[in-house]
Amino acid sequence: MAYHASGSFSKRARGKKHCRRKASTVSTRTGPRTTITVADGRRFLADAGGRAWDVVYCDTYIGRSVPFHLTTIEFLDEVKRHLAAGGSFGLNLAAGLADPFSKAMYRTVVERFSAVYLFKVGGASNVLVLATDAPGLPRPQMLARARELDRALPGFDPSFTGLAHSRMAVGLEAVDVPLLRDDFAPVDRLIHLGAAARGDG
Repeated sequence: MAYHASGSFSKRARGKKHCRRKASTVSTRTGPRTTITVADGRRFLADAGGRAWDVVYCDTYIGRSVPFHLTTIEFLDEVKRHLAAGGSFGLNLAAGLADPFSKAMYRTVVERFSAVYLFKVGGASNVLVLATDAPGLPRPQMLARARELDRALPGFDPSFTGLAHSRMAVGLEAVDVPLLRDDFAPVDRLIHLGAAARGDG
């Protein structure tokens, strides 16, 4: 089973201005059916009791309005409580690893999971992060498994083998990269710094 939290925007007119609010949309897949729930992703997990998923994927880390409570060590601890044995947490860092917020998010994930893999998404700045407490996979073993998946599940674009080939080696210097916690997660500030550095702030 997989649990997927994504961000959605709604706009509400207020005079000549618009107020933008971000919500978490939760999608849980069991077999061929998908259940969609509009709820706060962290609250959904907290209320999930003993339910566990093989994969938890979070795609809320995009744009100028990232819900900080879905970025912290405490959130990742909640995710881990709901991962099945050998399960994985996945997330998309839309601005790439040169971005201050992405660096902080990556450092926070590394703090909580024993094996973290990064993959470059072709034709975009996006970086896919997969984290697990399962034993790490050397590159040759990962490629072999990817080829098995391509044979079992053809038609994915990119293919699993292509994704495995896009695995990145990262040597992140953690000095001055904040660890995101419920009591200190300067997400808006980090996103603003990244936007200013790219010239779109």
